[in-house]
Amino acid sequence: MRENIGSKRIRRIRRKLLVARFSTRAFLFFVMAALGGSVFAGLSPSIPSGFTVSADNHGKKPPKPPPAPAGAPTAPSNLRVTGMTSSSVSLAWDPSTDNSGSFFYQVLFSGGLLQTVPQMQTSLVWTARLALGQTYTFLVYAVDFEGNQSNNSNTVSVTIPSSPTPLTPPVITVTDVGVRHVSLEWLATGGTPTLRYLVFKDGVLLNQQPTADLSDTFYLLEPSTTYTFTIQARDRFGSGPLTATSAIAVTTKPSNPNDITPPSMPGNLTEYHFAGDREMTLDWTQSVDDYDAQAVIRYDIYVNGVLEDILIGTSHLQTLYGVFGVNTITVIATDTAGNQSVAATITVTI
Repeated sequence: MRENIGSKRIRRIRRKLLVARFSTRAFLFFVMAALGGSVFAGLSPSIPSGFTVSADNHGKKPPKPPPAPAGAPTAPSNLRVTGMTSSSVSLAWDPSTDNSGSFFYQVLFSGGLLQTVPQMQTSLVWTARLALGQTYTFLVYAVDFEGNQSNNSNTVSVTIPSSPTPLTPPVITVTDVGVRHVSLEWLATGGTPTLRYLVFKDGVLLNQQPTADLSDTFYLLEPSTTYTFTIQARDRFGSGPLTATSAIAVTTKPSNPNDITPPSMPGNLTEYHFAGDREMTLDWTQSVDDYDAQAVIRYDIYVNGVLEDILIGTSHLQTLYGVFGVNTITVIATDTAGNQSVAATITVTI
């Protein structure tokens, strides 16, 4: 269970960082898209707010969008629906170009969501906030890393089937393999739009409650070892019958025999707590290693000599508990070859 807790903490921290990075920009982009002549003209009063949009301009031509800024990427073209079930919409588009060579896509959904897609990806399976029998509109645009936004693509509208299509077993994809980690994505289609998944590693259930997540990274694995991951989907808000099991076997990479140098000691270890409260928050500067990226360095956190948590590739622990009195907190970094850093230690009195 320690492994599963560590991976979930890492995802929550990364989500917070991503939200902090994109939330303001996403809001501005949504407003700009609306002002730029998209078909998001208004919400239908006969359905729940935020789901269906009206493309009726009362016979009038939509206003012409303003020209994109000089140096902005070209607009993605030929946005199209390539597939649809009662729980997903598959989209594809022709790529943009940009003079900087580096940009990303934003897919805008009339249900009020915005999803970022990397430059090399020109397709997306949309699964979020769909409802049976409702109509949705999508558009996509490109943004370079200077913040220049392209014109919008064409828009496409789809109506989700009013009754569930057959639920398929999840399709599992390996997205990354390291010495001590494996990253997977999975997706089942059909059923109701609210699907949940059970994830197993070598037959051991990793999530006690069915999860809506469509990807995860599994850490604390052994080098040169084959692991079998099995996933099942469940309909009806996580309480319906399970699909057939999908399985995939993945072998981790071997440890680097030339890596004999430990990571640097975690720096600037600091702690914060409210007076009289046993709950603490820890921060430190991430270690560096001669072979491994910081994203895969492991941190073991001890309180008074007892291992309390394990984190991967981060420099923050939101919640840690001590005892009333004097506490010794220790953080040790370990690379994928198993080399351990000098311990970083602080003393905290609660």
